Amino acid sequence: MSVLILNFETSATTCTTYYELKTEEGTVLSNGNYTLTEEEFAAWGTDNEWVTECVAKAIGVTILSF
Repeated sequence: MSVLILNFETSATTCTTYYELKTEEGTVLSNGNYTLTEEEFAAWGTDNEWVTECVAKAIGVTILSF
């Protein structure tokens, strides 16, 4: 899964992302946009992986670590 955080103003309280779910070979299985809630955006802090976790949860995907 890859997540791109789209541009947002410094005064923003939320932001929109573009995500892609891909096979190991890189074939796109699904894609779309997800807008973080104000609560998710406020909890973001400095860990960009937080955004990926928010998107995964919102679209019903479990991220597995190997």
